Amino acid sequence: MADVGGDYLEYWGKAQPLEGAESPFHPIAYQCLDVAAVMEALFAARTLVRERAAELFSASSESVARLFTALAALHDLGKFGTAFQAKRPDLIPQALRPLDAERVAPSLHTVDGFQLWEQRLGSRLAPRIWPGATASTFKPLSYGLFGHHGRPMRHRTTPVDSLYRRVAVLVHGVPAIRDGALVWSALLGRAIRRAVTVR
Repeated sequence: MADVGGDYLEYWGKAQPLEGAESPFHPIAYQCLDVAAVMEALFAARTLVRERAAELFSASSESVARLFTALAALHDLGKFGTAFQAKRPDLIPQALRPLDAERVAPSLHTVDGFQLWEQRLGSRLAPRIWPGATASTFKPLSYGLFGHHGRPMRHRTTPVDSLYRRVAVLVHGVPAIRDGALVWSALLGRAIRRAVTVR
């Protein structure tokens, strides 16, 4: 196995550390793992959600819990992008230097993560995350995966606010919605909020 080094830990994910913290930031890699750990705990604690998600995906609850945990670890891929890293010129990772932060075109990390998944990583990672899957398998989930704090990315035909209200209904036990992106968005939003609170 090739040594990838620790360079990925230079990419900041949260730049407002807790008082007395040794580092001026929390690396994206750790932030994503924090959210994945909370997702795993949510699935363990929420029997009804676990059962409904298993039904939705026609798979065992254990398989779906592993799927959602793995996807949670990918939710902030876009923060590795130059546009996000340039928001804090004092924290730009060595791998991106020299970088003139003022010349970087602004872009949302949600959009950058979505594009990175769609154009580069989805085809490589999808079969590792879910046996037999392709990048298109996760297309319905990708709007929720790369949305922001439980709000799915805009879908072409449905306003985000409408999607978000429907997600809340499903998460609280009404099984009427059969859209994996909505389940995913609600659970990921909850996991992110809890991971940020706990950290």
